[in-house]
Amino acid sequence: MPSSRTTYLWVQNGIPARRILRGESEPLALRLAELARDESRTSESLVLETAHAVFGWALEHDADWEAAQAGADFEQGVAELERRHGWRGTVAIFLDSLRLAWRRSAEGESCPPRSAFSEEAGFWIWSQRDDLEHWPDFAAEWNGSALAPGRRLPARAEFARLAAAELEPGETILVHGFSEGLARVLEEALRTDKRPRVLCGEGLPLLEGRRLARRLAALDAPVTLVYDALLPDRVPEADRVWIASEAIGARALIALAGARRLAREALEHEVPLQVVATSDALLPGGAAVVPDWISDDRSLLWVDAPRTVELCTSFLEELPLDDVPEFLTEKGRESSEALSLRALRLERAPRCGVPAAEPGILRPARRAVAQVRSEEDQRTRTPS
Repeated sequence: MPSSRTTYLWVQNGIPARRILRGESEPLALRLAELARDESRTSESLVLETAHAVFGWALEHDADWEAAQAGADFEQGVAELERRHGWRGTVAIFLDSLRLAWRRSAEGESCPPRSAFSEEAGFWIWSQRDDLEHWPDFAAEWNGSALAPGRRLPARAEFARLAAAELEPGETILVHGFSEGLARVLEEALRTDKRPRVLCGEGLPLLEGRRLARRLAALDAPVTLVYDALLPDRVPEADRVWIASEAIGARALIALAGARRLAREALEHEVPLQVVATSDALLPGGAAVVPDWISDDRSLLWVDAPRTVELCTSFLEELPLDDVPEFLTEKGRESSEALSLRALRLERAPRCGVPAAEPGILRPARRAVAQVRSEEDQRTRTPS
């Protein structure tokens, strides 16, 4: 059992870490168990809480913690969290960055596992701040490499300002799904003269629509909350449709069930449709997959259903990118092609202890400079 004798250290520019004295470190899996079970958290909240846990867990180990053991401990610790939440882009990128940090340690680059895990987790923790201009190493645009300077999470405040600026005063926005970024955009718009009217469904089974309505009601926002089944019928009265997504792949994104029908209704009634998301929702490798645990979770519908009753419990679905005309991101309006070119990582990082396929294959495609992107766009494509 872990010792109850603890102290709190202030290290790495003010990030708190717990250090166990005269006792064993609590396993990472136990620290993350509650987070793994929590389906109501947004990707941002989930990653930041996990980063704090990894930060403290790593620093509780001695400097002689061997890389092989550290990698095994880490993989065991994050296994359930990844199974439940690894379908989300931000979570996948976060876990990749920690695995690449461990690889730097395993390859003998004078970076012990304790430092590799804690430093990379620290970069993610600092990404939540809106005043990083005072710390250039943290505020710089991240190139996607582990332990490299740069902000891991795009600035949510800037994202909210840019997206809210797209609105005209008094618009009616039909919203489908929930994300922290989308909620911040609407809150920013309500604090200005835009004052949009928000129309949303309940967001079953996690009541995402109600969560959004409660946040906006605190700002005296005009909100219309309807049953999910009635939401498509309200598309004609909207000035635009916003869909939230935390998982964007190369061919499709994952959204709350009903997104495909709303996309069809928006096209039929010529209502502008946009996916509201930051670039960290893009999945490394580009494979967007609805998590398989959803189909086994009977609590979503009927725990004690008779054997003759078939339960279809998935509340997520794939929305093809061909059906999405435009994204609203931290860079403003972007097409799916431009967003992928700018921010998508080409490959997933292998798990700790698994050899990399070949040198350089994990080099990220993200953050290509504008001049390079322009030159690439002008090149003649090589026939396949």
